[in-house]
Amino acid sequence: MQTQQKGFATVVANQREQCRASSIMLKMEEMTAHVDELVQLSNKSAKLGGGMSWRTIVDRLDKLSSDEIQLLTFDSVEDAREFYLCHSKMVGFGIRERDEKKDQKGIVTYKRWVCNREGFRNIKWLKLGNRKKEAKRLTRVGCLATIIVQWNKDIQKFTIKRFSMDHNHQLANQEFVQFLRSHRNVNPADLEHGVGIRIPQIVDLQAYQAGGHNKMGYTQKDLQNVVDQFHRNAIQVGDASQVLAYLDGRANGEPNFFYKYAVDGEKRLIRLFWTDSQSRLDYQSFGDVLVFDSTYRTNAYRKPLVILAGVNHHYVTTIFGCALIADETEDTYKWVLKTFLEAMEKKAPSSVVTDGDGAMRNAIKAVIPCARHRLCAWHLKRNVVTHTNKGFVLDFDVAMNMNCSHEEFERRWHLLVEKHNLRDNQWVVDLYNKREKWAAAFLRGHFFAGMKSTQRSEQLNATAHKYLQFKMLLYPFAQRFELFLSKVRQNEHKEECITSQSSPVLITHLRELEGNVASIFTRKIFFKIRDEISAEASLRLISVVDQDKVKLYTFIEYLHRICSWQVELDKSERTINCSCKKLESDGIPCSHAFAVMKAEDMDEIPKSCILFRWTQQAKPAEKNIYSIQLEDSAIHAARFGALCALSNQMCFYAVKTQQGYDEARECIINSASRFKNLWVNDELVIKAKKKDNMMDESIKRSEFDVRDPIVVATKGQKSQHSTHKRKRRQCKNCKSFGHDRRKCTKVCTDAYETHNYDDVGAPNYVDNVNSNLVGSSYGLLQSDSQHGCNNELMDSNWFEIIPPGQALMWACNPSLIQSHVRNNSLLGDGNIQ
Repeated sequence: MQTQQKGFATVVANQREQCRASSIMLKMEEMTAHVDELVQLSNKSAKLGGGMSWRTIVDRLDKLSSDEIQLLTFDSVEDAREFYLCHSKMVGFGIRERDEKKDQKGIVTYKRWVCNREGFRNIKWLKLGNRKKEAKRLTRVGCLATIIVQWNKDIQKFTIKRFSMDHNHQLANQEFVQFLRSHRNVNPADLEHGVGIRIPQIVDLQAYQAGGHNKMGYTQKDLQNVVDQFHRNAIQVGDASQVLAYLDGRANGEPNFFYKYAVDGEKRLIRLFWTDSQSRLDYQSFGDVLVFDSTYRTNAYRKPLVILAGVNHHYVTTIFGCALIADETEDTYKWVLKTFLEAMEKKAPSSVVTDGDGAMRNAIKAVIPCARHRLCAWHLKRNVVTHTNKGFVLDFDVAMNMNCSHEEFERRWHLLVEKHNLRDNQWVVDLYNKREKWAAAFLRGHFFAGMKSTQRSEQLNATAHKYLQFKMLLYPFAQRFELFLSKVRQNEHKEECITSQSSPVLITHLRELEGNVASIFTRKIFFKIRDEISAEASLRLISVVDQDKVKLYTFIEYLHRICSWQVELDKSERTINCSCKKLESDGIPCSHAFAVMKAEDMDEIPKSCILFRWTQQAKPAEKNIYSIQLEDSAIHAARFGALCALSNQMCFYAVKTQQGYDEARECIINSASRFKNLWVNDELVIKAKKKDNMMDESIKRSEFDVRDPIVVATKGQKSQHSTHKRKRRQCKNCKSFGHDRRKCTKVCTDAYETHNYDDVGAPNYVDNVNSNLVGSSYGLLQSDSQHGCNNELMDSNWFEIIPPGQALMWACNPSLIQSHVRNNSLLGDGNIQ
């Protein structure tokens, strides 16, 4: 038996030795094949007059020895740097440039790179006292790893003079290499995604395309630094001078472009207004109603942005101009409105809608006295909630929208104030004094294009914040604002396409009139008028008075006899006037007018009921838009997006197979190198042209000797060093601070000291059932007969209703006794006080 076991062990040992020998033979064969491949590549390259190119063995750079690496040659210094950077990334360390030498022509002939942990930090920085911030972490440990390349005149290439891999530190894992400085490089192509996109969104997009954040090659902070550096490079003579030069260039290329600015005593920019030719053209057609408001956190100087807007014939918001201001005073708003009227050829709006800001109100009254000013209904409702009670809020909404006479409004308002007892409320008194700016009874008959609030301005502000950031300087701000403007105008183009390329379905009972309305008005206005046509079915004719030149119709709503409307029809002119004044207020005919058209058998809407600004022809067909020369960055972004869209399909199919992936990768690498050379050569030509025009550029920018504005404090901004302190909590029982009456310990202490306790420390409630603890002190139970209390029941059951061990807590909380007594039905109704 032992002999068999020994024989089995011998067989196993022999098998292990054979496996080990075969494994060694395989490794030797792999190494031999690897060396043969290197020798063949070296001999092949030597015949061509140089050493071996590293790009042919890029996948095995981390496995090469020092002798093998010294066989490599490089076409340029940049090629050598790319090799060492790729090698260090695969091995696990960073690199840093150290020395270089140039010849008499300024061409680099000698270059040295070292490990990023080479050398030591200067001792004076280690012994520095009174540090204001934490010292930078130590990274240099005297590593000797290096590479030196030198120009070889014989083969006309760079060869390796010295290469060392003597690292005296731990190499980084591949998960950590991405955080080494030399391996964190932002690709210039990644910046093309940054048109209107925030930095975190760009990073997430690049991480998704690369397959994870660890494969991007840079961090979010690196991208932020590159973008900031790009903006700083674009601003060479100051932010204010740069943005003025940009706007001046726009004005030279676009004759109807208008801008104006103002400076203070120190020549700092404090106000800036601009509008383009399209906005000025829109104002000539739709400038009868103006709405504007200010928004914040759109630029680095905290300047409020004022957007002046209106509504076009598609019932879509259109922008007339914008202004950056330093403060929100009356003088500033006067300057904005005067400059706005100057840009719009002195044409003033007939109506203005703003919030309740007093500076705006006074500026409108001074600059545009003929315009009818309306206060925002939403802001009024919010203020009503703050200054009055809940019942008044509901009644105020009804009073604000009442379509009645002035006398009727006055009567109902006084009843409303009496009902809620607000006669002495000063805010309500001030609100009543401004009733002509918010009550429908006083605004009836004045055209506001259907706007009752500054909601359109609020929507514009919300959209603007997607493009404008609070750290943005003025020059990029002006560029990004153009992108925001194009986004707003896209809505108009969409509605124009819907109106011109489709027709609505006729659904009302007056098909002829509905079809005529659809052919005249834009689509959104048609839907509003169609609602009035449908509402005509609920009207009932009361009387018709036929006079010499006019007919008077009187209507009431079906089952509602409270209100009646009188409609006057001119027989000769075919004009219709209604007492509801909807045509004058909103610009669309009311249901009462359609009732008259129905009674007169009209198949077309009268011209008196058509407001031209709502029609399809309200805007000139031939737009007076001048071609604008786009900047190179915008052109490059457009090209980048187009090429990305074209390459998506190729990449989708290429990754399905290994052969397709290899061919696509090789094609992209070769094409990228070729296109890079084209770009470099083109950049040289562009730089030469810029050098010739440098004198003209400096002369142009010297015209704007304007300093950058200071950071302003916006309205309502809290001070960073506020002296306000929160009021300390005070107990109403013991008058001490730090707690309230519910957590006061004095109640429990008084109860414990006042009452009798038995030997175990619990209060003797049986002996003191009629004492002041249960009776007069807490007012809980009374044993006298006038309250009908059953003394016998209390004597026998009172102690039993208190849970064991909770006597002290019950003494301090009388409500527990009340609720427990009520739940146990020990007392009848009226025994609990």
